[in-house]
Amino acid sequence: MLTPQQSWEDFQEVYQEWLQALEGYSEMDLWRDNPDGGWNLGQVYQHIINGTLNYQILVVQELLTTQEDADKPLSELGEISYRDHAFPPRKFQVHRESANEADLSNKIML
Repeated sequence: MLTPQQSWEDFQEVYQEWLQALEGYSEMDLWRDNPDGGWNLGQVYQHIINGTLNYQILVVQELLTTQEDADKPLSELGEISYRDHAFPPRKFQVHRESANEADLSNKIML
């Protein structure tokens, strides 16, 4: 099992990849509507940032503090995600309104 320090180091590597991937895009590119009706690139990044800051970090902190469920086995999805360091490929569908997590005035500047 990964230690918190190893998880943090892994996250730092992924974070650097995210930043490097953004270098080829202008701000307009990030917020351009997706012709297929899905999320635009800016919404994807905003979702990742919000999910990390407002959910994942808080859950990890709580689990490290309480050790809740530490003795329980992983679910099948948990085993796959842990083994592959990723979620299984799966397409999620949300309403377009739900994808707009912030209006233009609240969008982060990348």
